[in-house]
Order: sequence, then structure tokens, then C-alpha cells
Amino acid sequence: MMQQLYVARSEVALGGQAPVQVPLSAGPETVVAAALALLGKPAGRGWRRPKLQVWLSAGWCRPLLVPQVAGLQSWAEAEALALAQAQTQAAVGLEGGATVWLNGWPGDGPQLACVASLALLNALQKQTQALGVQLAAVRPWWTESQTTQGTEQGAEPTLLLAECPDGVTLLKGDNTQVSWANTWIPAPKGAARDAMLQRLSLSHSEVPVQSAQWNPARAGSL
Repeated sequence: MMQQLYVARSEVALGGQAPVQVPLSAGPETVVAAALALLGKPAGRGWRRPKLQVWLSAGWCRPLLVPQVAGLQSWAEAEALALAQAQTQAAVGLEGGATVWLNGWPGDGPQLACVASLALLNALQKQTQALGVQLAAVRPWWTESQTTQGTEQGAEPTLLLAECPDGVTLLKGDNTQVSWANTWIPAPKGAARDAMLQRLSLSHSEVPVQSAQWNPARAGSL
């Protein structure tokens, strides 16, 4: 059995449970410690160690659309290119530097990448190892929303709004290819959110707008 852990800048939660608030001033080490404290005291060694799937909010991980680049020779070169692009775009405001995960080879066409806080990832690796927990996967929460909405909508293109406590991640495309991605931080509320939806409906009128809400209490163990 694998437990799900949701980590935002302002709250952390175990899947199936209500979120616990974290001060916005807390750094990555403190946020990770607060999140892992929700596990209690895991027991087990070797292959019996508890497994953990971590979902990151827009405050810790953001999308980046990497354009097609001809002449790339290696994954290291592609990742270096994506990271250089991220430093001027999606990585702005991420605490403790950034790292990039590419979802595909940019030599073949535009690819969606994940730009994550390096300090948070290091803290997760360090503290789960000390706790004896197997860190099975770390993913941006908006990919879970993308998968869910894609399954519901089929292959038809949509504009997905993945809304979490830290911000709104916007992904335009179908369940095979993303053509546009952006993140708004902080998350607009009330009239500001209504205005955002109206602008998006006008500027992307060719596709329906779908919204997915961060709700760890609805999730459970995998």
C-alpha cells in the first residue's frame, strides 16, 4: 500500500484527511517536516518500508513548455536547455533553486516540463530516508488533475485550471499533447477569479474550460 502526501506552501495533508496549515514563512525543510509528521512513526525495513507518493502544489512545482529544438545530442543537453529556459520563466519565485523534469524528447517537438524547487526535493529525499520511508514518486499535483480530466473528457482539447492553495496552473491541450501552459500565483479569489475565468473563456474560446480543485480529503492510499 502506498500513502499519498500533498505538499503546498501553506498546507500539507495525507490523502483522505483534512489539510494541516503551515506558515507561509516556513522554508522547505520545515514544510517537509510538517508533512512527514502526519505519517506518525512508520514501521518496516527493506521492501516492507512504507511507500510514499508526494504531490506538489504550484508553489513548489510549475509547468514549462519547452519548444522543439533541432540538433540535440543527449538528455543532459536537453535538460540543461530546459533549465536555462526555466530560470527566466517558471522558476521565478521557487525557493532554493530549481530543477527540471522533461516529459519527452524536445528534439521531436514541444514538450511539457516540470520545474520544481530543488531545496524541497532535497529535503524530501533527506527526511524520508531518515524516517525509513520509501519515496516512491514525487509529482506535480496538476498532472493528477490533467490525467483525471483527460480521462473524463477523452481526446478533445480543453483548457484545464488546476486550482490549489498556492495558485492556478493552466494547461491547454488534450491527453496526449499540451500546447500552452502557465501558472498564476497567488491563486485569485472571488471577483478576481471570476474575471480570470472570463478572460480565459474569451482568449481560448475554441476549447471548453475545465476546473480541478485541490482536495486531499477525497484521495486515499494507492
